[in-house]
Amino acid sequence: MKTINVIRKDLNKTVFSIGFLSCVIVTTILCMTAVIHIEPSNAREFTVFEVLLKFDREFLLTDVNFSSIVVFTKALSNYFFMFAPIIAALPFISIYLTERNSGYIRMTIARTGKFRYYFSKLVTAFIGGGLGIVIGLVIFGLLAAILFPSLSHFSAEDIEYGMHMNTNGRSIISNAFLSIGSPAIVVWPSISVFLFGGMSAMTAYALSSFIRNKYLVLCIPFLIVYIHDSIKGKIVISSFHSGDGEIGTLGKLLSYSTTSNLLYIFHPFDDVLYTIIFSLAALVTALILFTVFMNRRIDLGA
Repeated sequence: MKTINVIRKDLNKTVFSIGFLSCVIVTTILCMTAVIHIEPSNAREFTVFEVLLKFDREFLLTDVNFSSIVVFTKALSNYFFMFAPIIAALPFISIYLTERNSGYIRMTIARTGKFRYYFSKLVTAFIGGGLGIVIGLVIFGLLAAILFPSLSHFSAEDIEYGMHMNTNGRSIISNAFLSIGSPAIVVWPSISVFLFGGMSAMTAYALSSFIRNKYLVLCIPFLIVYIHDSIKGKIVISSFHSGDGEIGTLGKLLSYSTTSNLLYIFHPFDDVLYTIIFSLAALVTALILFTVFMNRRIDLGA
């Protein structure tokens, strides 16, 4: 019960922090940079911003892909994936490093106990990152509902085709949409985005146990993801050139450890089980590293 109270207090501080608000706002803005239309004549890509500025309401009514719910399914842009490790860490880092650099951490640990404090910070970092990104996504969804036509403006055939094309056909999301409608398109992706956001904050959580500088704690996870994706991309390209399509052990490990895979856990793909197992292992590893580094400091990180 005491652990739950500690987590609740930490979450209250996190949710009402500038870092959490920044996470929400930046997520919403990055969703507006998602590509939702490609011009057939010249293959030019249009983001949400550009579509709203260039096309009128009549044009939007000509294609179900401009419906608010389909636009919502395309919300996560390349820029979002690029900056996700930074965005997701903002809620936790803004509070934790302020607490640590002020020296207040000593009194807090003395009151709550070491491991309870470490575990509370893990939960706070995960929920703060996941929730901040989900709220930003939901705000984008509300904006899409206002700015784009609803599904009621399109025929049943267009709607079924649009959902099939934009939710991978055989996915749980697609099947749920055909059964219960639009709420499935909002609920299932929100859950996967929450998991993705929470895991994206874990590297910063581990680093914060031995790095005081908030800018380093925020930027290093970005660099790690960039290097990880670059190596994985080169391995995949090399496998295509070799003709056998085999990515090897390293390629498989990099594939399993790709955090963005969590966005597709409701879609059928071969590595979903390995991705879930790796994510759970990463959570435990982050907690162990945080605990080890903090316990080795005679100042308890203060």
